[in-house]
Amino acid sequence: MELLRKLIGQDEKMQTLRNNLEALDSRAADVKAEVEDAELQTRKKQKHEVENWLRNVERMKNGFQNLEQEVRERKISLLLLGNRVDKLNAEIAQLHEQGSFQGGLLLDVIGKLQSDIAKCLKLDLSNENDEKKRAAELSQAFASRGKCVLFLDDVWHKIDLHRVGIPNGCKLILTTRLFDVCRKMGCKEFKVEPLSEEAAWNLFWAKLCNGEERTLSPEVIDIARFVAAECDGLHLGLLPWLEA
Repeated sequence: MELLRKLIGQDEKMQTLRNNLEALDSRAADVKAEVEDAELQTRKKQKHEVENWLRNVERMKNGFQNLEQEVRERKISLLLLGNRVDKLNAEIAQLHEQGSFQGGLLLDVIGKLQSDIAKCLKLDLSNENDEKKRAAELSQAFASRGKCVLFLDDVWHKIDLHRVGIPNGCKLILTTRLFDVCRKMGCKEFKVEPLSEEAAWNLFWAKLCNGEERTLSPEVIDIARFVAAECDGLHLGLLPWLEA
């Protein structure tokens, strides 16, 4: 009877471990999908900690599969099995906690935005790594120019203007595919409708030829028309293809 209770107890612990691992695997799938979508849309890269975390999740899955095989083949004692299960459950719980990624999944873009703006202002921030000091220098550079208008293209998340160093007196115009970004930043919204098929092709062709008269083979033109059609009339879809 004692042995039977131990066997039942270990079966329950294995099932709990299996459930915990399935939940962790679901979280990993969500993280992968979010990263892949963000990389596709913004051309940014996932953080190394995210890459390492996903690798550790795969390692955990492999470890569990090996344990299941040992149990099926009766290559492990009940005592050792219990210790292994407890250890794996503890590691899974730790991975769950680490998988919250409070700092985000992608590399910080606030620093890149500061650098891009600094280049436009002909301001050298290459020797300054402190975000607040960089913001102060940018704010001062804006102030020295008086009234100004800043255009930000293809914005995918709310930007903390004060943190970047963009002063309140600066007029801001941004383009985004997400209305939620406009609302979060308190912008007045103007919806730009997609281009017609003819207008999209004319824009694509003009940029492709760079304003020059060109004669291309029918095969190349067919490919170009296919690419332009895939962009579905979106300005931000057409232009990056031509700038790549």
